[in-house]
Amino acid sequence: MLRCYDVIVIGAGPAGTTTALMLAGSGLSVLLLEKYQLPRDKPCGGGLTPKAQRLLPVPIEDLVLNRAASVQVRYGTGLSTSFRSKRATIWMVRRRELDQRLAEAAARRGVEIHDGESFRSIDLGHEIQIRSTRGYYRGRVAIGADGAESRVANCLRLPRAHRWMVALETEVEVDGDPLAGEAIVDLGVPGGYGWVFPKGSSYNLGVGSFYPKTAMELRWRFDRFTTGLGFHIRDPLFPVGHRIPAGPVRGPLHRGNVLLVGDAAGVADPFFAEGISYSLLTAHLAARVVVDYLAGRSSELSSYTSLAKAALDKEARLWRLTAKVVHRFPALSLRALAASRFLQWEVERAVAGEMSFCQQWSRPA
Repeated sequence: MLRCYDVIVIGAGPAGTTTALMLAGSGLSVLLLEKYQLPRDKPCGGGLTPKAQRLLPVPIEDLVLNRAASVQVRYGTGLSTSFRSKRATIWMVRRRELDQRLAEAAARRGVEIHDGESFRSIDLGHEIQIRSTRGYYRGRVAIGADGAESRVANCLRLPRAHRWMVALETEVEVDGDPLAGEAIVDLGVPGGYGWVFPKGSSYNLGVGSFYPKTAMELRWRFDRFTTGLGFHIRDPLFPVGHRIPAGPVRGPLHRGNVLLVGDAAGVADPFFAEGISYSLLTAHLAARVVVDYLAGRSSELSSYTSLAKAALDKEARLWRLTAKVVHRFPALSLRALAASRFLQWEVERAVAGEMSFCQQWSRPA
């Protein structure tokens, strides 16, 4: 007879591991499946906004390689402005180290972690049965946290995101720290941007776009962007491509007793395609709903979709409107940003999660 877990979580990124950790902290039995051996590398800029910092379930200050309080926003090589903001400081980390820290904390809390084991299929019912590359498991609830190309979402035929950013990025070693810790955001990529995230002697470099035509051109745009940076990169560049699904939430994020969190739910913002803060928020919401459900305080999990939409959709629509304007008029938008302290203030508030008409970015009750 197979053991029946209270919850089976599929995917050990920030969303899945945070959900597992919080559920185990509530006394539930939790199995966490991850298809890769931990620790593992993952394409990601590794920038943690203040929104994400406040939602992290464990301290990670010792993993922070750079606290980027200054950002140079530019349009190609001809137009740029820099501004500093302590309230919107971005913590730069390596995803390999962040995910490992969360997994270690989850294991200490009692989560049973099976890494190097891939999810294959799921059968719904009063108890869920999950098939992996190693066998079968039973659970009362399952959490799909298996990323942008979520196999769980596909198995359940749940709708995916409205918009996708296609990104091409890599992490490289540089001589010294030529940017002195200042991040770069370049609006010269149609429908997206290029970026440099300094992490001491290593930099994360990338380009991404929401426009399908531009996505087909990303390799040469990546080469042109990195060549124009003006500092020495020690090694050849081997960028990795991936997709990022962005909000607003499309359709339900649950089916039966299965929930989607993080990139599997398609909740990254539709301008920067920043996803970690939104992934962590879905983890908090999902954990709260599942605990109530398994304790008998609610009869179904549908409230999770409602909570996620209420928390995220207004902000996603704001970012989407911003993207439409900036992507159509990048040079004009940058000039307006450089000339207006009010606009800079609004950007700072948005990055810091302090916009009063959007979700307040503190730990959900």
